[in-house]
Amino acid sequence: MLNRRFSSLILILLLAFTTSSCINILNEIKINSDKSGTSFIGIEFSALSTFLDMGSDELDPDIKSNVINFPNVAKEKLKNIDGISNIRTLGVLSNGRIGIEFDFKNMRALNKVYYSLSNHEKKWYYPNLIKIKNHKVKLKDISSQIKSVVEDNNDNPEYNKFLKYLNFRTQIIVPTTITSEKIGQGTIKRNGKTFINNASLTSIMNNNANTGVVFKY
Repeated sequence: MLNRRFSSLILILLLAFTTSSCINILNEIKINSDKSGTSFIGIEFSALSTFLDMGSDELDPDIKSNVINFPNVAKEKLKNIDGISNIRTLGVLSNGRIGIEFDFKNMRALNKVYYSLSNHEKKWYYPNLIKIKNHKVKLKDISSQIKSVVEDNNDNPEYNKFLKYLNFRTQIIVPTTITSEKIGQGTIKRNGKTFINNASLTSIMNNNANTGVVFKY
């Protein structure tokens, strides 16, 4: 699930700079044959390290601190989740990425991560944001939550200029060839095992894109 505070922070960053670079809010999942896997959750931005190195006159110190501290804050949230191991934090020097990478034992553990990063404890009656079954993956569409975050931060008249630079990127790698997929957008890489969905914020706000996917492999 999208962390509202974290997402709001990204929108503020967009307002802080005039840039033509693309900012990806990234959710990468690599699934093994036993339905365990590895995931990365964070931001990918080629100029991020340059921006965060700027002085306080260019970037609000609180914003800078929150961005830099996100991996460590996320690590604290994840370290006591059953089925999560090998937690690694990635900073701004890690090839333009900042976020957290970890191994998960099963989809139950991965769902607990999504809820934990949204400051919630996963209850048994809460919906799964991702389902990993035998040769099938289903990722829940969270477009409505994303739109809610944007609307909550719509008090700055300048922010509309920057919406086109924000992108929600999902990459799912599975152990065998993808045989079918149900989504209005997205691509399968030439290796046949990697699904990528890029949903721009502008498209989401205009109801022309979503973040959900269902495919078999």
